[in-house]
Amino acid sequence: MKNNINTITIYCGSMFSGKTTALRKDLELFKIAGFKTAIFKHSFDKRDGDNVEKTHDGTIMPAIMVQNSEEILKHIDKVDIIGIDEVHFFDNNLGKVVKRMINMGKTVVASGLDMDFMGEPFYNTIYLMGIADNVHKMHGVCVECGGRGKYNHKFVQCSNDRLEVGAEDKYKCLCYKCIKNELEKNNKTFWE
Repeated sequence: MKNNINTITIYCGSMFSGKTTALRKDLELFKIAGFKTAIFKHSFDKRDGDNVEKTHDGTIMPAIMVQNSEEILKHIDKVDIIGIDEVHFFDNNLGKVVKRMINMGKTVVASGLDMDFMGEPFYNTIYLMGIADNVHKMHGVCVECGGRGKYNHKFVQCSNDRLEVGAEDKYKCLCYKCIKNELEKNNKTFWE
């Protein structure tokens, strides 16, 4: 683990691809190696309750809820490894905050969606991909055809808000062919 110190790692991709699970496993390994770790999540995401992060496989871990990226800095004095989940929920200052943490000698492991439900990239994710030492692009399974799922499809009855917290209740993972077909059924075009 010592060769991963003072680095940035990001797990990005579609929903249901194992991003949070990968982040959690990395932090567990750092903890075994004797490092102090903490996971942060945006207070916008209340799916799992306060101060808890839950993976889709049901694993629960403690998390610190913050309102913005700057607030993370208030909690890291005695922390070596910082985990940041769902980076797409954070303000666009997150990249600068991560750079400050690296300058402080910290290590950052982050995860987040790379695209919204219309296939448009999230700024924070692509910014972190650009400055990261390690980028892991993750894919789910298309629930329609069983192919390689890359896109987050939001059910028609949901809002058109770009950021809407949800899981299987609002989203499903699809491949390009299946998301294109799904949108065409509703007279929508993918990547207009």
